[in-house]
Amino acid sequence: MVAVSADTRALKRLRVAMKVLDKESKRAVNKTLRASLEPIREEFRSEVDQVVPESGGLRKLVKRSRFVVVKRLGGSRPTLSIRIRKGQRGHLAIMNEGRLRHPVHGRPGLTRKEWRWVDQTIRAGMWDRTLDKAVPGVADALRESVQEALEATVRAAERG
Repeated sequence: MVAVSADTRALKRLRVAMKVLDKESKRAVNKTLRASLEPIREEFRSEVDQVVPESGGLRKLVKRSRFVVVKRLGGSRPTLSIRIRKGQRGHLAIMNEGRLRHPVHGRPGLTRKEWRWVDQTIRAGMWDRTLDKAVPGVADALRESVQEALEATVRAAERG
């Protein structure tokens, strides 16, 4: 689908930070990661309203997609990914290309298997625009959260 690249040095610093942070600070960083999804969700829903046709119920279904942050901080290539766990994840890549595939309903005498499928053109880049608008703010929030957690850990270590 659509990938967002990040500075791997920053992710490596996050990996090191997560190893030395206490449990409370780790929770705070993870909470920030989860909270960072909200601007992405809102921007995505806004894009869906502008791009996906209202009739047929697909817009409603796509807007209910569930996003999660997957972090893999081990190894030589740490990554933070935004994944879609539920909803129309298979269709989002196609919609991002500007195509919408759907059946033609309402043909009396035809079974569901006999329905004809058609391609409809929609505005391309729905997911790309969402990420372009939301990711910079998410990255800033995450950076601040990790910095605060590291400072709190240093203060706690200094106190003994």
